[in-house]
Amino acid sequence: MATSLAYLRLQSTRIDDWAEFADLLGCGVSRRDAGLALRLDEAAYRILIDEGGADDLRSLGFLTDDAGRAGALAKLGGAAAEGDDGILRFADPDGVEIELVAALEANATPFHSARLAQGFVADGSGFGHALLKVADMDRSVAFYTHVLGGALSDHILLGDDGGTARIAFVHFNERHHSLALMEGGIGSQRRLQHFMLELRSLEDLGRTYDRMIDSRFGIAATLGQHSNDRSLSFYSATPSGLWVEIGCGSIRIEDEAAWRTAEYRSTSLWGHRPPPPRDR
Repeated sequence: MATSLAYLRLQSTRIDDWAEFADLLGCGVSRRDAGLALRLDEAAYRILIDEGGADDLRSLGFLTDDAGRAGALAKLGGAAAEGDDGILRFADPDGVEIELVAALEANATPFHSARLAQGFVADGSGFGHALLKVADMDRSVAFYTHVLGGALSDHILLGDDGGTARIAFVHFNERHHSLALMEGGIGSQRRLQHFMLELRSLEDLGRTYDRMIDSRFGIAATLGQHSNDRSLSFYSATPSGLWVEIGCGSIRIEDEAAWRTAEYRSTSLWGHRPPPPRDR
């Protein structure tokens, strides 16, 4: 089974804008080939952005051990292939490339964010999460739980009995969810609706919120609190058009045996509203 969400690989036609945007969020930003590598911790990257192509998700990287790798191979058969770099690659039911790695590439230079006092939560539980648009919820949940070994955290149903959208949340460790899978007509047709970066402190969250409001990028949804993982967060639109959520205080699933999945009818307890007009 996978043990954590290790990294995201995106592609974009707006690399220079991404460099400015990621710096405002507090990421470490460096050039890598024709794209960017974004650091959140001691790993060489947690987000890779390749230049060109559609402005969307390219692949999801997961950490796994030997047993998890062997289990995925047994379940996938010929649908998985190992590259010369030792990465096992295969596709999820919607065509998103999955990469299984045994370790993260390290960086010899210790990470320090010039923008954040306490930095990001990016550790053994991975970093943040990604929300994917899926065509068939049951099929995607089965893939990420059966093939990759995740477990269902909870559901959110929007509209009458989920008629507007259904969202399933999947975890691989104590982090409440590393993946959210959304079936329904909300948002763009990109594979990735948003990804989330978790901060260690409310102060860093507030200062980042102010920075983004004052920037040319602005915010896409105001500060709010989610109903299921209780995180405090806000959203901004990245230069690629997909959203990034910046949050803190997400609950942990510390006792897997005692955890019970729940069903919610709203994504937020309060907030996460469209921002007011910038010019008044």
